Amino acid sequence: MSENPVSNRVSRLGVGLASILAFSCGVILLYRLATLPPYPWLFVLVGLMLLAMACRYQRIQRLGPVVVAATLGLVWAGWNADMRLAERLPSEWETKRIVVSGYLCDLPTPGSFDSLRFGFCVLHWQAPGVSVDNNLPRVLRLSWYGRKGRRLPSIA
Repeated sequence: MSENPVSNRVSRLGVGLASILAFSCGVILLYRLATLPPYPWLFVLVGLMLLAMACRYQRIQRLGPVVVAATLGLVWAGWNADMRLAERLPSEWETKRIVVSGYLCDLPTPGSFDSLRFGFCVLHWQAPGVSVDNNLPRVLRLSWYGRKGRRLPSIA
């Protein structure tokens, strides 16, 4: 008894689309959370993923790739968010004058309270009396606010 190659291909396409949708739902779920989940939850999710893959019931086994994709989306988004949050300025720099050299990464856009927002790509950090390590942000998101009576440059 041979399987129909067309129905087999359609079935694989459906699993692929469902997996892409599940990955996206995992990413969206993480960004909807108020805080990042603790890392032990990652192990719980991996355990559930393995349980779904090892299950002998056909209905649950069909959900295995979808559960794997949703878990991978959640883990990927969590790792990405954790890496972004790890880029911080040292607390001892809060009261010091810092010289940063670089260039504009993107065009300025209008922001709130009559400001201009822009990305600034950092080439070099310089702060007197503070050692510079490699865990500093490479891109700064800055806002430029006008002073009383003076207007900011217009964006045309």
